[in-house]
Amino acid sequence: MIIKNFYMLILLLLVSNISAQSLVFKYEFGNFNDANSFSFSAAGYFYVSDREKNEITKIDTIGNVPKIVGGYGWSESLFDNPIDVFTNVLNVYVSDYNNNRIQIFDKDLNFITEIINSDKIEFRFPTCSAASNQGDIFILDSDNKRILKLNRNGNLILTIGDIDAGKFQLSSPSKFCVDNNSNLYVINKNRLFVFDQFGNGLKIIDLNFTPENINSIFNTITILEKDKILLAKVDNNNEISFSGEMLSFDGLNDIKDGLVFNNKLYILTKRNIQVFDLINR
Repeated sequence: MIIKNFYMLILLLLVSNISAQSLVFKYEFGNFNDANSFSFSAAGYFYVSDREKNEITKIDTIGNVPKIVGGYGWSESLFDNPIDVFTNVLNVYVSDYNNNRIQIFDKDLNFITEIINSDKIEFRFPTCSAASNQGDIFILDSDNKRILKLNRNGNLILTIGDIDAGKFQLSSPSKFCVDNNSNLYVINKNRLFVFDQFGNGLKIIDLNFTPENINSIFNTITILEKDKILLAKVDNNNEISFSGEMLSFDGLNDIKDGLVFNNKLYILTKRNIQVFDLINR
């Protein structure tokens, strides 16, 4: 069993401008078929998308499940490949990939509304969505290789990384996250494109790998491969500091998502969530 390999695992993590830390496995929880994305709420709940079950699970940090919503279909609260989930204080946003829409739920997973492809908002096969602290909604339109910014009423404000973005034009965007300053970090092959909330390109960061996912909570960003995680911190001046090295997990090659909260690293695999303590050294 994979977790047996982690009970005595201690990895040294060297982080720029952060004290050195040790990573110690603690426990795991959850039971999923093909989990691929999660998001954590201030109330202490994870929302997990399961593509095989076409479900979103609300689960706390010890494994209690107050609600599951979903099943295959195209009506409200049903999904066809819920590829990404994001939550803030009020709502949960699900990128319903094959249905070409974003479904929005309240924190208890009651359906509120949906954002669909239309003449006014054109997008197909959304791979990611998020909301800023100001209430704006961002959608990654994978078919047109751009990000849409909508206001809280669902009206299109602007496009980001589109053909008029110059060197910041996105060629193959896959995932993005939004930090506490409402900046966007977009995976574009082996590069990280950084935009402010108004769509202005801030910087392009070359990575020595091609990430599969990215997540953020407060000012900490996690960038993920199948078996590796890179941590980064963002300060109030929008400067990003990366960890000195990537975390590698022997025997664990199906990492789907990850985030850091309250000195713990939470890793989502296809089957469960694994929890590690981050201990300052």
